[in-house]
Order: sequence, then structure tokens, then C-alpha cells
Amino acid sequence: MRDESGAIATLTVLLLPALIGLSVLGTEYGASLSRKAEEQRNADLAAYAAALSYNVTQSQTSLKPAAERIALLNGRKASEVNANLITSPRGNGNNAVSAVMDVAQKLYLAPMLGIDHSIPIRAAAIAEVGGKAEACIQALSGSGSQSGVTLSGGAKINAPKCGVASNASVSVPCGTSLTAVTVTYNTSAPSQPCSGISSPTGAAKISKTQTTDLLKSQTGVTTATARISTLKSLASPSAPPPVANRDIEFPYWADPSFTSKLTAMGCTGTMSGATWTVGCTGSNFSFGKIKVGGSLVVKLIEDSPASSVWKIASIENSGTLSFGKGAFQFGKVNCYFGTFSICNTSGTLSFAGPSSFQLSGGFYGNGGSTAIFGTGAGNSFNFGTSSNGYAIYMEGGANIKFAEAGSNAFSMVGNVVTAAGGCADLGVAAQHDISGYLNAAGGVTLGAGVYTIDGYAAFGASYGGNVTCDGASVGIKGSGVTLVLSGKTTAPGNCSGTAFCIAAGYSSVVLTAPSAGTTAKLAIIGPTSSSVSGGASLDQGASGASVSGALYFPNGAFTMSGGASIGSGSGQCLQIVASRVTLGGGTAAASTCVGGTGGSGGTTVVLVQ
Repeated sequence: MRDESGAIATLTVLLLPALIGLSVLGTEYGASLSRKAEEQRNADLAAYAAALSYNVTQSQTSLKPAAERIALLNGRKASEVNANLITSPRGNGNNAVSAVMDVAQKLYLAPMLGIDHSIPIRAAAIAEVGGKAEACIQALSGSGSQSGVTLSGGAKINAPKCGVASNASVSVPCGTSLTAVTVTYNTSAPSQPCSGISSPTGAAKISKTQTTDLLKSQTGVTTATARISTLKSLASPSAPPPVANRDIEFPYWADPSFTSKLTAMGCTGTMSGATWTVGCTGSNFSFGKIKVGGSLVVKLIEDSPASSVWKIASIENSGTLSFGKGAFQFGKVNCYFGTFSICNTSGTLSFAGPSSFQLSGGFYGNGGSTAIFGTGAGNSFNFGTSSNGYAIYMEGGANIKFAEAGSNAFSMVGNVVTAAGGCADLGVAAQHDISGYLNAAGGVTLGAGVYTIDGYAAFGASYGGNVTCDGASVGIKGSGVTLVLSGKTTAPGNCSGTAFCIAAGYSSVVLTAPSAGTTAKLAIIGPTSSSVSGGASLDQGASGASVSGALYFPNGAFTMSGGASIGSGSGQCLQIVASRVTLGGGTAAASTCVGGTGGSGGTTVVLVQ
């Protein structure tokens, strides 16, 4: 038998280079496939990032820098990626961003076979922009023949980065304009005889679709409105027990019988000019009625520590009356048209702080008077109800100021009324609870915090406007504020039928929602019960309004008229969700403040290839 092993060995030697070459090519090919998949991921990320950037800036110059950042983060060169704005391949008219990765895959073994040292690898992706822009203006009602969003009188809506959505139609007559990324309707097509609807980049994207309430299940909304039910359990604080022979009415001269009475009460009193200075021993002070006449100045235990306890039947003041610190408890006294704990008829009444205040019958301030409750931080306020339902009632030109409460109580068991010509500063408190309505006029400063109001909030319903307070013109001023309204009662006068209203000559309105916390970016939360239809109105007086935050009135209309303009401040957002939105003049510069939980919201950028 012939030996053929030599031939086989020779054949093996001849085939070995080819086998090695095939193995090399297989290895290099596998590495290239892996690199191709890697670059496809990079292209996807680059397209998505560039599309997000464009969606915010609406500028094509932002595309390549955004894509380059993704390339650099993944170890690639900026020169290896490119991004361009194109029309979406889905044929819906939306913009899209195309990103391309062009890289060279280095070959390590293949060059031994005479092949190039690298091969090109290209990966491309497309991300669609703005196909589902979240609505920053929503009109939820689809009933009746009225448009959901209605403009007139030269009104403008400027929403360059979000959408306008209506469950009815949209009316944009000649002389008005609406600019938004998208406009949706759900009954008849929008009316725009002069082509007043546009998008920031040109032709408007208008479509028919239903819009659902973006804020209905938002945590800040549900948490804030749940607190309204707790206001029903608020009760006026108790009056201190009556005491005998402790009424003090300060005389206009150094009456010995009066100083003797003070001595019997454990106090001393001296008079210099028109000023009485009173000191008492201990830290528990009990008085009957305290009465101070006009032109008198009374300094009552001004050095008392914060641990002091004051029990006072009532105060009637028309002079200048000042107290030290402590825990104050008041009864009631007849005062003009009702019974109140404190009747400040004129002059100035002030309390040092930190102090706590329990007024069983509320506070009355007559025209021209001033009241200052506390100083510094850590005060607390619990004002009960007068005989006619008021926690605070101020006449024209009266002033009131609250110091900071922080996390302590700010509780008003009754209606709060301030008047034209006066200044009201409601102080900082985490929670301002008002078991009644807030009807304000004059200069109003809302200290930071949440205002839960079991009724309406109206500013200038019958009269009012800016007032000089502490040397500056003040209309309505509130930073870090959320108003939560039950709408159980609605406003009178110029604000008739509304749950929230600004009217009557205010030349400056600054209302800014909190930037953090449960109610972040929520400025005003209107009635959420379907049985309450009180809406919101910015009337002809609110010409200088600067409102930042979401305005939520799911069952009531939002109306702006007569030149009021809102949302145009630097860094502000303005989101309006209401049953209907009607603008009869002015400009609403809208943008999304609070993200929704579904419905009209969703992703504004999506990969399509």
C-alpha cells in the first residue's frame, strides 16, 4: 500500500495560509459588526440629544453641539458625528433630526493579507421633534357651541415651546394671534379668517384630538386640595376667663388713682409727656379691657420674654400702643358693627416677637390705623371669628402686618377683608389657612407659602389698586406662593362669580409660584369639585401682571381682558388649564410649568429610524 502522508502534509502547508486568512477575516468581520452595533447606539443617542436640544432652543445651530457632546462622552471625536434638521420620514409634517456617525474601524490582522488598515463604518438615526408637544394652555370643556379658546381685542397667545389644546374649537379672529408648537381641537376646526394661528417655525400644526386634564392627578394638586376639607374643623380659640378690677383706661395725665390701680395689679406706671411706660412683675399678665385714647403713647411691658403669658379681655386703641413678647390670648369687645377681640380705631398697635396670638373674636382696623403682629421668625397666629364672620376686617387706609410664622400656625377662622388705601402684609408661613374668603384691596403682600382658602380670593373686587407701602408702590406681590381655593363662595362686584380675580386699577401684580416643594410651579389651584364652577379673571386693572406658575381651574373659565398681560417675565412659566380660556386683550406668554400624567402630554421627541 502506497504511503500518501507526504502529499497530505504538502496540501496542508499549501492550504494553511488560506485558512489563516479566512480566520483573520472572520475575526475582523465580527469585530466590525460589533463596532457597527456600538455606533448605531451612539447615532441613536446623538439624534435624540440633538432633537431634545432643538425642541428647547428651536435653533438648528444647537444640533451639532448636542450631538458632539454625545460622541465625546462615548469616546468618539466630535468630527465623527453630524446632525441636521430634516422633515420626518413618517409623513406627518413634523420636524426631525438626522444624526450620522462616520468612524473608521482599525484592522489589526487583515493588513498582513494586503487589505487596508481600516474600514469605514456608518450608522444613522432619526428622531422626530414636536410630534406630541405638551399643552401649556388647555380648555377642557367640550360642551356647547362656544369655542374652548377664544381671542378678541388684539389678544395674543405666545407659546413657542408648547401646545394649545381645546376640547371644543379655537377662535382666532383678525387682529389676534396664536403661536404654538401644536394646536388641537375636538369639535369644529379652528376659526382663523386672517391665518392668525402659526408655529414658531412657520406653518401651524393643527389636528383634531381630545385633550385630557394634565393636572388632575398631579401630586401637588391632590395634596393641596385635600387640605381644604380640614378647614371645616377649625374653631375660634377660647377667650381667657374674665377677671375683676383689671380694666385699664390710660388717662391723659399722671392720675395717682390710676398708678395706684397699677400697683395693686403688681405693676408700675410712669408718665412722661404723653407717654406711659408700664412694667409688671412675673411672666403671667392678666388684664381686663385695655383702652388707649388718641395722642397717647403706651409702652406695656416691652421687656417681657417670649415665655410670657398674656391674658387680655380686649383692646380698644386709638393711640400708640406697644407690647413685649409672649403668648397672647384675647376675649371680645363691641367695636363699630360687631364684636372683635381687638378694636384698633386709629393710631398704631404693635407686638414684639416671636409671639403667639389667639384672638377669640378676630381683628378690626379702622381707617388710618396700623397693626403689627410680631417681629422676627417663629410667630404663630390663630384668629377666630367676629360676631359677623370676620377674622380680619380692615377699613380704607388701614394697615396690617404679620411677622414670619414659618412652620407655625397661620389660621384665620373667618373671612379676611382688607381695604383700599391700606397695606396688608400676610407674612411667611408654610401654610396659611383661611376658613372663609379673602377679599383684598390696596397694597397686598402675600408672604411665601401655601394659602388654603375655603372660598374665593379677590383683589380689587369693588375698588382698590396700588398703594405706597414702606416707601414703594405695591399692588399685589407674592413670591413662592400657591393659592388653593374651594370656591364655596364667589366674589362680588367687578369680580362677580369668580373664585379668583384681580381687577380695579392694579398697575403691578407679581405672583410667583414656589420653585420647590409639594406645590412647586403651581400658582393658583381653583375649585376641583365638578359642582363648583367659579373661574379666574384678570380684568382691565391688572395691566402690569407678572404671573409665573400653573393656573388650574378645571371647572371654571379663565378670562383676561383690557390689556392685562401675564407670563412674560424672564425665567417665568405660565400654564393655564381651565374649562374655557378667553382673552379679550393683552398677551399671555405661555410655557409648561408642571408636567402632566398623560393625555395631551407625552414625549416631545421620539426615535423613528
